[in-house]
Order: sequence, then structure tokens, then C-alpha cells
Amino acid sequence: MTEPTPPKGEDVPDHVLDELKLVFGGDDVPAAPPEPPAAPAAPTAAQPAASTAPAATSTSAATSTEAKPRATIVIGGDDSLPDPVYLDDPNLEPLARVGDDDSGGRTTIVIGDDLDLSGAFDAVAVPSRSMDPRVRARRVAVKKARSRKRLLWVGLGVFVVLLAVGVLAVFSSSLFAVDRVDVQGATYTEKFDAAALQAVIDDLSGEPVLLVDTSGAEAALEQIPWIERAFVTTDFPHGVLIDIRERRPLATFQGSDGRYRVIDRDGRVLSVLDGQPIDYMLLTGPAPDSEAGELAGPPFAAAAQMVSALPPEIRSLAVSATVDATTGDLGLSLMRPAPTTVDDGTGTTVPAGVDAPGLDDPIEVRIGSSVNLDSKLARLLQQIRDGIDDVDRIDVSTDPMSVR
Repeated sequence: MTEPTPPKGEDVPDHVLDELKLVFGGDDVPAAPPEPPAAPAAPTAAQPAASTAPAATSTSAATSTEAKPRATIVIGGDDSLPDPVYLDDPNLEPLARVGDDDSGGRTTIVIGDDLDLSGAFDAVAVPSRSMDPRVRARRVAVKKARSRKRLLWVGLGVFVVLLAVGVLAVFSSSLFAVDRVDVQGATYTEKFDAAALQAVIDDLSGEPVLLVDTSGAEAALEQIPWIERAFVTTDFPHGVLIDIRERRPLATFQGSDGRYRVIDRDGRVLSVLDGQPIDYMLLTGPAPDSEAGELAGPPFAAAAQMVSALPPEIRSLAVSATVDATTGDLGLSLMRPAPTTVDDGTGTTVPAGVDAPGLDDPIEVRIGSSVNLDSKLARLLQQIRDGIDDVDRIDVSTDPMSVR
């Protein structure tokens, strides 16, 4: 902000100056005393003395008119402060007598907060002694009000933070600890991997319910071979629910160590058992000694997928499936359909029993690769429906199939 300069070349109408003086309560700006009229020159012979007086009077009037300064009022202040400025400060009176040398004798009255008694002001350093006490009091009141409002907002923010911390502290305490874990869908897991499942449950028990790491618990559960997908949710205030989607066991094979491996359709080993499980299709042929969670290999995955795709009529006759881990060829061993009646040797027909002849003489079926598996199984199903009583070997790896 720079020192305001009075306008040059522009005259302020007298009625405007009068209104400003009336509003601001100031008196007329004192004009400079008129200069004394010069002594009249002695009349010459060419000029009569009678003409001297009017000329002197005219000169004195002109001098008086020109000597009276025109007052220019410049109002300045800080626009950022919405405070009224009172103009009845006695300290401002001397300013009316400060003339501007460049204004041709006109008086400049500068009204603002930046003035001192000398009439000069600095836009940066504002002397407080030129401020009206009422203005100063008003500003102090405004500053105090702003400070109180700022303090109120700060206090409110601190209160909200403390309240949030307190609520979290309460909810994270042992008052809301997990004391109940419900598990659903863990049929095989509870049977074959109960210890691993219980370890995850123990980690969840006693944990504040709001601090339970559900993602971490899900990741830990999915490390169990039987579990394909796990979903862990909290049940406020004290419960946790574990929803498990298990892998489906399809087949089993015996490793070189004599133990049996249960696999799913991906060939993943779900369990390693000492005895043969009778609930799953037995895969015969050389097999690896895979551990739980490992993959047995593509040939065993293809065999498990074949077992999963068997129609019920074929599945009821299948005794085992063969796997060639080197070539990937697949096969089936089918038991012959049990006769409903047999000759007891005396010419009498009696119901067939479990020891009826032909039950221990399986039919070998060559499937070949898993390519076009559905078509191969469809040809085998048609042959079974046509009858396989006198059949020893069926090859459905080619079309048409061969029967012997």
C-alpha cells in the first residue's frame, strides 16, 4: 500500500466538500492568511491618483481568492478490517493543516489507520497512537471473539478424537473378546485335518472381535489341503463364523512307500493315509510319494477328472482305473454284470449269490489319452447297454471302438 496522492487537475465541487465536512464533523480548513496588499505606486503624471484605489482593491480581492487553499479529503484504511473509522479524533486535526507542495497550495486530509501526527504514514508500520480508542476496543473484541471461536473448534476436535479413542479402547478390550467360533462346511477337514483347523480356531479365540484379522484367518485356513475356499466373518460382540468350501475327493493311489494318497480333480493330494480308503476310486500303476498339499501330476489329475465324468452305469461297474504316468494313457477295469440266477449243478436255477462265477474276472477297457473323453465314455456306455457278458477287452480310444 503506498501513500495516497491527491488528484491533480480535477476540482472537487464546493458542495461535496461541504457535505464531507458536515459528515466528518470538521471545521473549515483554515486558509493561509492573505498576503498584505502591496503599497500602491506613486502616481505619475500620466495616471491620476483617483484610479489607484480601485485597482488596489481588485488586486487584494484576487490575492485573497487565490490564497485560499482547496481542501482534498483522501480516505484510506485497511479493507480487510470491517471496522468503522471515527473521524472525531483530536489527533487528526493537525492533519488538516498539512499542505501538499505539489498540489498548488491545496490542503490534503488523509483519514486512515496509518497516520501519525506529522501527517505521514507507512502502509506497513501502523502507529497505534493514531487509532480511536473505540476502534481499538472493537478490534480487540473481534480478536477475542475469533480466538474464542478457534479455541471452541480446537476443543471440539480434541473431544471427538478422545471420544473415538475411548470407544476403540472399550471395543478393543477383553469385554468384547471372541468366545465362540462356529464352523460350517468342514466335513472332510474335521475328519482328516482337525488339528490344523483347531489351531486356527485357537488363534481366533480370546481376540477382541473388532481386531480379528479375518483375511489372515482365511489365508491360514486355505493352507489346509482339504479347504479350497474359506470365509471368516465376525459376529459382534463375541462370535466368529467360519464358512468352508472343501475340495472333493475323487480317487486314491498307493505310493511306493505303501501309503495311500487321496486326490481331487486337480491331482492335489488331500490326505496321506496308512490304509486304503474304500470310498474313492483306486488308481493303479506306478505313483509318486506325494505329500498332502502337493500335486501328483497331470496324468493323475486326468484320471481323477475321468472318474468324475463317469456315468452312473459305468461307475457302478468300475473296479479301478489305470494310469500310465509316462504316457498319460488311462484305462478302466469293469466287473462283469452279476447274473441274476445260476445253475446249482443239478439243473435247478437258483438266485445268484456273491460267489457267482465271473465276478472276479474283470473286463479291461482302454481309454487312451483324456482327449475327447466324453465321446470315448459314450461309446463305452453304448457297449455296456448292448451287453458285455462275453467280452474280455474293449478299446474305445479309437472310433470305431474294438471289442474282443
